[in-house]
Amino acid sequence: MLGYDVFRAEGGEKALTILRENPSIELVVLDMLMPGMDGVEAFTELKTISKGLKVIISSGFSAKDQMAEILVKGCNGFLAKPFNLVQLSTKVRQPLDT
Repeated sequence: MLGYDVFRAEGGEKALTILRENPSIELVVLDMLMPGMDGVEAFTELKTISKGLKVIISSGFSAKDQMAEILVKGCNGFLAKPFNLVQLSTKVRQPLDT
């Protein structure tokens, strides 16, 4: 609805595969809780594949220690759940415009 080409991954491993197959991906919205690997591990692996990749973390839970760790590693923002289309649109544009 916002004009982006979107890939959906049902977990961290699938996200890694999609990024490897589509190296032109600029931004990932990553959940902290996923099957198979958590958001911190997935973030680290994604950034290993594409250092310039922009990543926004989303979560409905407070995980301050994990968030602090991931923000220090270069995460581009946090999107609290639940969120609406306007909040998503605003959060996605911020790192893409910088």
